Amino acid sequence: MITIDVSPDDGDPYEVTAKTRDLLTWEKAQDGRSAQKFETGNATLADLYEVAWVASKRQGLFTGSQKKFEESVDVGNARRSPTGENPTQKGR
Repeated sequence: MITIDVSPDDGDPYEVTAKTRDLLTWEKAQDGRSAQKFETGNATLADLYEVAWVASKRQGLFTGSQKKFEESVDVGNARRSPTGENPTQKGR
């Protein structure tokens, strides 16, 4: 799981935690995506915005389109949630 700081232009800043289902939604939106990009530090700013939008929408923290999200918030300080497991761990 990944926690991301979100600062809306017209509201209070909040933290959103992207859980495995959010990362799965993000991965399935485009071929070749892997949540491992966040683990290795190779995620782009576009990746960060999209994952934050997916998680914010699912949790009812934002109701608009991805474009509106990108135009009205700043995101930053993405970090692995301390209680979360790595969603891309290999099976045993």
